Order: sequence, then C-alpha cells, then structure tokens
Amino acid sequence: MALFLHGYAVLLVLAAMTLIVLRFLMKARRYPPGPPGIPLLGNLHKLNNDCGYRYIEDISKTYGDVIFFYNPTVSVLVLSSYRSMQDLLGNRGSIYSDRPGSSIVDIMGNRDLGTEAFGPK
Repeated sequence: MALFLHGYAVLLVLAAMTLIVLRFLMKARRYPPGPPGIPLLGNLHKLNNDCGYRYIEDISKTYGDVIFFYNPTVSVLVLSSYRSMQDLLGNRGSIYSDRPGSSIVDIMGNRDLGTEAFGPK
C-alpha cells in the first residue's frame, strides 16, 4: 500500500514541475526578447551584482534596445538606448502614465487630483 501511494506522490510532483516549467515557457513568449533565466530564479543571479550595468550593456548588443528580465518577485523591462526611451516614454507615455484603479473611489465617485485618471476628461 505504501509503495502504491509513493508512486502517486512521484507522479503528482512530476506533474506539478511540468506545469511550472510550461507556465514559465509560455509566459516568456509574451514579452520582448531577453536572456533565458533559470526556472524559479529567473535572471536574478546575473543582475544582482555590482556590475549589472555592464551585463546589460553586453546583452543589449545581442537582444537589442528593449530587454526583458524575469525575476521571482518582479519582472523588469530595460530600455538601453535613448531612442527606445523616447519612443516608449516620450511618444507613447500616455499609455503607461496612469494611476492604479481603486474600487472604493469608483463606487464613491469622489475623484480629485490624487485619484483622477491621467489625460483629458
């Protein structure tokens, strides 16, 4: 009986690991190119040192001006040239410039300077 349950436990662990790896691979496809990371660690080991800017400079020659890094707690989008910064933040900045939504403010309808959405009314 114990051997029978052990087989199910191994099968369950393998299925969970497969789902984690597949989720990691599928998630990586929706973002700009970047260096491959280690599952569950991402690129944290490469960016977490004193010379992270040199690493970014080196890989920008391979992946281009817009690079995506996956980390366990936060994903990072790096713009490594002035042209890409101007294009994404200057020309299309209104897409990314907004305050986070709040259900309470929407219900109460009390919008002021601190809670008003960015852009024309």
